[in-house]
Amino acid sequence: MAVREEDLARRELVASIASMYYLQGLDQNAIAAGVGVSRSSVSRMITEARQTGIVQITVERPLPRDHDLEERLAAAFPGCSALVVADPAQGVPTAAVDRVGALAARYLQDHLPAGGTLAISWGETVAAVAGALPEDPSSQALVVQMIGASGTSRPAIDGPELAQTFARRLGGVHRTLNAPLVVDDAALAQALLRQPPLASVLSAAATADLALIGLGTLEPEGSSLLRAGYVGRDELARCAELGVVGDAAGHMLDAAGAVVPSDLGERMVTLDEASLRGIPRVVAVALGRSKVRIIRASLLSGLVHVLVSDAATVRAVLAQRS
Repeated sequence: MAVREEDLARRELVASIASMYYLQGLDQNAIAAGVGVSRSSVSRMITEARQTGIVQITVERPLPRDHDLEERLAAAFPGCSALVVADPAQGVPTAAVDRVGALAARYLQDHLPAGGTLAISWGETVAAVAGALPEDPSSQALVVQMIGASGTSRPAIDGPELAQTFARRLGGVHRTLNAPLVVDDAALAQALLRQPPLASVLSAAATADLALIGLGTLEPEGSSLLRAGYVGRDELARCAELGVVGDAAGHMLDAAGAVVPSDLGERMVTLDEASLRGIPRVVAVALGRSKVRIIRASLLSGLVHVLVSDAATVRAVLAQRS
């Protein structure tokens, strides 16, 4: 449908006023006098420019890194690298997860090739990366959900909506895995994985240039599976009895990084271990005291190539012995 001339004229006026305000630094009174409209009209059009996308404001956050901790972690876990956000300056109010997410977003921009494929899991840290990622239509990425939907009450951190968000930011398309994260038994999980629609999505995930995952802990205060209602404390305890310290994209790991067979792991709908190992760059974004053991395990496992975290967490990982 053709845009009416009066609508185009209105947008041009709004854009001109926004340019005078944001780029030329004129105050609203000066703009009103120069254009011949009321100050209140100028104010409304400045707001309209923001709301309609004529004006898009980005904040380039300074993210100082702790290169010493990065080098120490790489030395402690050969084959792995790290991006570590330094301790914030006193009085900086930004949450650690936001700073880590912003650093991971920059890494993604630098390492995901144009037209490439990005496989994602779910969770707060992955959502923080999506939230920090600037829009770049030239990326034209394929974004693939590599693990079933958690059904959390917060859709913005779940796989299907995150796939849409990443695809929108990267100017590409997305494919979702239309299955729950955990099902009732292992046989059902295997039957679902054999279904052509799900198998096709996971085949696309297996060809990813880069995978972005969170790490799950068994500690009740930090367990996303517990919060989502998939497991109870008794099942977390049974996994702990097997030596499990957490999961990487649905694969249960012990403290030494070995994948541990478990009822919970076998009931998860996710990209298989061999395919995950075949992705050339797997980036884990994780932080916090409850994630220390699973971070260490994931680095030992060979499933993760790059860790993005904060200084406090990495110091704890380096201090952890088992």
